Amino acid sequence: MDAAANATATNGIAIGKGAQANAVNAISIGTGNIVSGVNSGALGDPSTVSGAGSYSVGNNNTITADNAFVLGNNVTNAVNGSVVLGNGAT
Repeated sequence: MDAAANATATNGIAIGKGAQANAVNAISIGTGNIVSGVNSGALGDPSTVSGAGSYSVGNNNTITADNAFVLGNNVTNAVNGSVVLGNGAT
C-alpha cells in the first residue's frame, strides 16, 4: 500500500509519497519527508526536519536545530542558527 501525503497541522502542506507536514506552517515536498518543526520545510527526499524555522533542500538530511538552513545531501545539523552547504557536511 502506498503511503499518502499527510498535512496534520494548520497551514501544513505535504506533497509526495509519504510526505508529512506535522507542525503549524510546515512544508513537506518530496518522497518520505517528515517535517515536525514549526515554520519549517523540506524539499527533496527523504529528510527529517524537527527544528523550528529550519529548512532542508536536498536528500537524506536530518535537521534538529532551530533556525537552520541546509542545502546539500546526507547532512546532519544540530547547530541552532546555522547554514550548511554541501554534501555530507555536519
